[in-house]
Amino acid sequence: MEKVNELADTPEKHSFCRSDKLQQAKIRCLNFKKKHIVFYKVEDVIKVLAVINSRRNPDVFDSVI
Repeated sequence: MEKVNELADTPEKHSFCRSDKLQQAKIRCLNFKKKHIVFYKVEDVIKVLAVINSRRNPDVFDSVI
């Protein structure tokens, strides 16, 4: 939860996701331990779309949006 709370202060610190589809949608990824936290910012609100195990097939990212 500490890393997720950090998003509220500095969401732009994290890079856009590697998936082309997610990059076009301006969705960012935070890598933490063995998880990818997929999120985007709307005005002053951070929306977490998914928390994905990093061992999953990368194609799973395309189904996030």
